[in-house]
Amino acid sequence: MTDPWVARWPIDADTAQQRIVDRFPALRGATVVPFAAGWDNEAFLVDQDSQQYVFRFPRRPVAVQLMETELRWLPQLAPQLPTPISNPVFRALPTAEAPVPFGGYRHMVGHLAHDVLQTAMPAPAQQRLGTQLGRFLGILHRLPASEDTEGLPPPGDAFNKADLKFRARRLNIAKARLRRLLPADPIDELVQRVQQLATSTYGPAQELGWVHGDLDHRHVLLSDNGALAGIIDWGDLHWGDPAVDLGVWWSVLPLGARNSFRAAYGPIDAATWRRAQGRCICHQLAVLEWAVKTERPAVAKAARRALLLASG
Repeated sequence: MTDPWVARWPIDADTAQQRIVDRFPALRGATVVPFAAGWDNEAFLVDQDSQQYVFRFPRRPVAVQLMETELRWLPQLAPQLPTPISNPVFRALPTAEAPVPFGGYRHMVGHLAHDVLQTAMPAPAQQRLGTQLGRFLGILHRLPASEDTEGLPPPGDAFNKADLKFRARRLNIAKARLRRLLPADPIDELVQRVQQLATSTYGPAQELGWVHGDLDHRHVLLSDNGALAGIIDWGDLHWGDPAVDLGVWWSVLPLGARNSFRAAYGPIDAATWRRAQGRCICHQLAVLEWAVKTERPAVAKAARRALLLASG
């Protein structure tokens, strides 16, 4: 079986530079260096006259749709949000000659939450982070649905992220593999907890909204003093269940941030909390598997912290 974390479409800096110049001649002469690699995209830092951009290229077929989502919808949503997001400045939508899209975004300065949260955060900074993240998600989840510039409706939950019964079945199939890879982790107990939450959740969400879709400690940027600096990686953006994003309660927020988060976000019903909890466990198990296989100890530590909190 092909390892799902290995790039199907590897790309080096020279190839990235050529693709960028072909689509955006104004960037000819810019320096292009490798920046990061995630599940779906390969990223390069592009520097031209002290202006820095991050260009992201899909590294496997499923990421094509995700990249298109970002390029189509983020320019519309970004101006309505209180925190900077990775809004594309350069949009290379698919063409007959170049069917794989890619995008360029202004480089956002900050530290990934899983790095910052390794150290203790003062109580006032925790409360501020809770307020900022709660306000951001409260606004995002309540933005109205709209069409894009071509009259297309918002994308839906194509991957059944909020369907806990579906997720529980998938997790049950995967648990033998997870046991082998993660022998020190309580895999059976985590699978059982998701199954319990799936049976205690009464039907789908009653109110849908815009959701990030993949929000956790890998995609929240914090400043040096712990303030919310930005939200990145929006390929899973869709119109769906807000519970999908509320896993940040366990995966990002320090304990001292929780009251201010709730106050800033607004009311959350019990069924939504249960779906958020189950989604967080499923999601962080996948993140932990990826982190272990790709040797990312800080990500693995953050995923284990989230799993401990969410399984309680």
